Parts: sequence; C-alpha cells; structure tokens
Amino acid sequence: MKKWIFLLAFPLCFSSCEKYEWVIQQNEPGKFVGIPTVFTPDDDGLDDYFGPISADLIHVTQYHMGIYTQGGVELFYTTDYNELWNGKDDKGNKLPNGFYQYNIFCHFEDNVDQTYNGTIELTQSGR
Repeated sequence: MKKWIFLLAFPLCFSSCEKYEWVIQQNEPGKFVGIPTVFTPDDDGLDDYFGPISADLIHVTQYHMGIYTQGGVELFYTTDYNELWNGKDDKGNKLPNGFYQYNIFCHFEDNVDQTYNGTIELTQSGR
C-alpha cells in the first residue's frame, strides 16, 4: 500500500490570515484526512481544537484518537470523531505550550483501516 503525505500551508483563520501547516494523508485512494500540525487553544474562537478534518469521516464505523505527552502518558482519548481535543488534560487543566503526540485510527465502512501518528504543537497564543 502506498502512503502519500502532503504538507500544505493552509489559512485556518480569516481575521489574522495566519498560516499553519496541515498534513494531508491519503493511505488509500479516495480517503483523505487533514491533520493540523499546530493549534492555539487560547479561547479566542480560532484554532482552539485539534482533530482530523475530512469529508470521509462520515464513512468511519470505528474510530479512536489519543493524545500523549512526549513520554507516552495519555492526556486525552475519544472514540467519537466529532469530539476534538481542547488542549487540556483529562482533569480540565490547560497544558503548557509544547509538542504532543497523537494516534488516530479510522475503520471505514468498506473495511479499510487507516492509522495516523504524528506530532501536534500546542501554543496558547497565535504565531
């Protein structure tokens, strides 16, 4: 199976026109998932949540996303692709700026499994 990874500069916010990179992955023909490489959960209404973006998610029958420290400690876990990470731990505490690991698994209705692993940068203020 070929794995295609594209890095794009994509404007995420309209008011400040900041540009952040997204990883657009296509593990199977016709299945694209966009994953931001940075987000700013500073409650300004822009880029406050992290999670995959794709029209193909409506065809997912099984899903999970985990967020971890660089040391592998789990900070967030969900089985609902509509539930996004807000940059807080499981007790509701804001996490410090830094890099965190993610693991996203999608099982599609046509019996295709895809796993996405990578790093997300959390910064409490825009770049």
